[in-house]
Amino acid sequence: MCDLHVEFFRGAVSEAGREIEKLPNGHPLRTLYEENKQILKDAEALSLLASSMFSLPKDDPRRKQFYEKLVQHVSELHRIGLTHYTREEMLIFPYIERRGITAVPTVLWSKHDETRLKIRLLLNLLKKEESDERLKEEALELSRMLSDMVFRENNILYPTLKVLLTEGEWKAIKMLEKDIGYYKIEVTEEWETPEKPLLPHRNCLRRPIPFRGLGGSRHVYHLQIQ
Repeated sequence: MCDLHVEFFRGAVSEAGREIEKLPNGHPLRTLYEENKQILKDAEALSLLASSMFSLPKDDPRRKQFYEKLVQHVSELHRIGLTHYTREEMLIFPYIERRGITAVPTVLWSKHDETRLKIRLLLNLLKKEESDERLKEEALELSRMLSDMVFRENNILYPTLKVLLTEGEWKAIKMLEKDIGYYKIEVTEEWETPEKPLLPHRNCLRRPIPFRGLGGSRHVYHLQIQ
């Protein structure tokens, strides 16, 4: 999952995510994949908005419209961290760590935090009306970071999860994911399994803890060992 490995294997794994689309709607892994489609669209829209706005002369009246759209768009992006990334961190990473795989969640969590900080930085720079050059640079960098994370997840993380996690583990994830929420998608309930939910650790409690993101605070469920 490190940058060097991702670049080295980019061509070889570019089709791996297609297997996820074969899962029924409502399966937690299919839900993550569908969210990534929206995240990728929003990353491309961010790049387009920034490129369009900063190509206009400063006295062009259209700049104000582009500026308002850009601020709104970046403001909405913070929900990726509150929903999509948080579900992975709180609900899925514990299952990976249970199997002794600690490097992958560590790297991904740090990438999530880098993206969260970049969104916050860009929003602050927009409000301060920083120079065009700086704003365009940060916007395009954020677009790249979001797209890069989609690639890592769709082609490396998700196919791995499809092999590693059992139906019972996915059922437990399904039970809790609504409490955190989704990023710009409607989730159906087509997927079902007769398996009993299997939590990451034996004798677990669902305990609500406050999670503070860029848009305020909310509660998520932490699986705590007794």
